[in-house]
Amino acid sequence: MNTPSHAVINLALISSQQSHPQDALPITIGAVLPDAPIFILYFWAKLVRRQTEQQIWSQTYELPFWQNLVATFHSLPLALILILVAHYWGWQQGELLCLSMVFHSLLDLP
Repeated sequence: MNTPSHAVINLALISSQQSHPQDALPITIGAVLPDAPIFILYFWAKLVRRQTEQQIWSQTYELPFWQNLVATFHSLPLALILILVAHYWGWQQGELLCLSMVFHSLLDLP
């Protein structure tokens, strides 16, 4: 699924249960945040390293550093722990952001 679709679907799923306009931003950030390492990788490899698309996706993306970073940002256990921490501290917007990250990761599953 592409990143903008995550934002649209997460906004529809999460905000349909609540009607607070201020919740749109953390939901949108949470929908996009798991893909942030991929965007950083692409722009770094393309603009700084001047790599071809083939090199980026067949070599650089497969390096352990990038694989671990992408996996961390898509980690369901980590996002669920962060939801619990945000709930404990009463940070509702943090809960929504992390819930949106969970939905993003679930929608990425095959």
